[in-house]
Amino acid sequence: MTFIVREMSAADRMAWIGMRGALWPDDTQETHAEAVDALLKDGEAWAFLAEAGNGEMVGFAEVAVRKYANGCDTRPVAVP
Repeated sequence: MTFIVREMSAADRMAWIGMRGALWPDDTQETHAEAVDALLKDGEAWAFLAEAGNGEMVGFAEVAVRKYANGCDTRPVAVP
């Protein structure tokens, strides 16, 4: 099976919210919508969508630059 992975956009918002709801059913639709909107606005966070060859959305990944590291007292954390 062939997959296409692409960055999500505001046009994917409703499908993205639906996939988040399927993965994390204990959170509300509103909570998922707020998270999606925050990721769309954040310049250091991205979401990617995996689509099957027929256009069906089959997976997603959300990635972000961490603004802190556990156990560190400074922000941003220096890179050696």
